[in-house]
Amino acid sequence: FGRRHRSPHLAPMSAHPSIKAPFEDVGWAVKGSAEEEDEAAAAAMAKALDRAHKLRASSGRASSSEGGHSQGCASSTGEGGLETVVLRHESGATAEVYLFGATLCSYKSPDGVEHIFVSPGAIFNGAKAIRGGVPVVFPQFGQPDTAMPQHGIARTSTWAVKEIRDSAEEACLTLTLSDSAATRDKWDYAFGLEFAVSLTAVSLTMTLRVANPGPAPFDFHALLHTYFRVPDIGTTVVRGLRGRTYIDKVADGVSRVEAAAEIHLPSFTDRVYLGEAGGGAGAGAPS
Repeated sequence: FGRRHRSPHLAPMSAHPSIKAPFEDVGWAVKGSAEEEDEAAAAAMAKALDRAHKLRASSGRASSSEGGHSQGCASSTGEGGLETVVLRHESGATAEVYLFGATLCSYKSPDGVEHIFVSPGAIFNGAKAIRGGVPVVFPQFGQPDTAMPQHGIARTSTWAVKEIRDSAEEACLTLTLSDSAATRDKWDYAFGLEFAVSLTAVSLTMTLRVANPGPAPFDFHALLHTYFRVPDIGTTVVRGLRGRTYIDKVADGVSRVEAAAEIHLPSFTDRVYLGEAGGGAGAGAPS
């Protein structure tokens, strides 16, 4: 999403990697009958709400005012001794975010099912980007600027905790990152990023905001590069891209126009779809 951002005000950008797709018009789906999907969704919702009611009735809402954080959400230690924040909703849903890279590496729905994939070969050393999860890509996708690391500087920087909030409705975490001597050595601009994660009984919502507090405008890419844990790729389809032009990186970067309403993935697939969310075919920013 390249744009020239002159204003110091926040520019919101959202992604919903589980219940909702990264864009409202682009969706992943495991194919099945509509009745089966509706029944499964209703059962999951009922189970989550029932568990929440039981927890509230038996023990009430456990919380602590120390540091403004509740007992439902807390700092923890993840792989490689890296600091994380674990969000826990009373329905049983959980999420874990590493401060290194602001990388969300786990989201479990109330039934305990993990929806995020992290590579078994991921390295948690506080230097190399975590392979998998939901890396924050900023200010470049790929490496068009070879002087900067691939996918930018956000996913290899340590973020700060701005806020942790916990309520009966949702558990929330907000992390921030701003320019420093280390980032300016690779990308010489003032910037501010805010990454918010909201966990409820039925959804995980992530929002990335970009601010330009400096005098110089800049172009940037920004995305939440979600790795989904897919139960069966053979029954998985992608919807909402028909009519979009895409670059087929498997076919040496040839450009094509997507004709299918449902895209199947029978073999290795690596594509960049062009155009803004809700747009049609044509060149533009990658989606």
